[in-house]
Amino acid sequence: MNGLKGRRELKHAITKADCYLLRNNLQNFMKLDPHGHDGKYLIRSVYFDNFGNKILRQKNRGLLS
Repeated sequence: MNGLKGRRELKHAITKADCYLLRNNLQNFMKLDPHGHDGKYLIRSVYFDNFGNKILRQKNRGLLS
C-alpha cells in the first residue's frame, strides 16, 4: 500500500424524521438532481468527507483507488 490509512466508515440508520431534517438542511448546500423522477431521486447511501475534503483530494491525486 502507499502508506495511507484506508477510510473508515460508520453506518447509521436514521428515522424518517431525521431524514426530513437532513434533507431540509442539505438543500441549503445542494441542488436537485435534474435526472430525478417527479423531483425525486432514490438515495441509499450518503457519504461525508471531513471539512477539508481529505479523501476526495487524495482520490483525485490518485492516492486512493
